Amino acid sequence: MAQEKQSLTDVLQELNGGVFLQSIERGMRDAAANSTTHRKAASISIKFSMKPIGDSNQVELSYFLETSIPTSKNKGVMIERGEASQPVYVGVGGMISTFPWQSGDLLKEIEGKTNER
Repeated sequence: MAQEKQSLTDVLQELNGGVFLQSIERGMRDAAANSTTHRKAASISIKFSMKPIGDSNQVELSYFLETSIPTSKNKGVMIERGEASQPVYVGVGGMISTFPWQSGDLLKEIEGKTNER
């Protein structure tokens, strides 16, 4: 049974168990709130990198998030950094997924072998 294709949004929601997207959301909120409160610029940087995993159709997807948020009108900024990585599958045309593209129905295969006995 073919696995349904995941959208990029789906993949981002799966990264680091959902923590990556939550970190972006929290960073955006903190940056917007502190930027308007302290009348200074804030920044958020997101960087992705990929490297192949052996001869498979997988890559190690590494991601880095950095937020730079003003802490007061006259003082510095708070900088937070986070990074993690996880393997993802690569399909036709470079589509990425956190699940294999093709997988059999393991439960039916097991039931079929049990019924043969």
